Amino acid sequence: MVKLNDDEAYTALFIEFSGKVEKALKKAAIALLAALCLFQGLLRIPELRPFLASADQFEGAPLYKDEFKKPGF
Repeated sequence: MVKLNDDEAYTALFIEFSGKVEKALKKAAIALLAALCLFQGLLRIPELRPFLASADQFEGAPLYKDEFKKPGF
């Protein structure tokens, strides 16, 4: 086996390291995307919303479509 010089050894180690980091970043991105979808789905359940979103208590009264009608239309 031919002995690698320092540059080639560093390059090989860097490629190995970057491959592992790339796999970890892909897994983290997929996990975050799954968590985002899960929590967005959970926020659509009115009973769970106060536990998940603290800003919900500062919301005003909801407006309904009939309230936007202008007189005479």
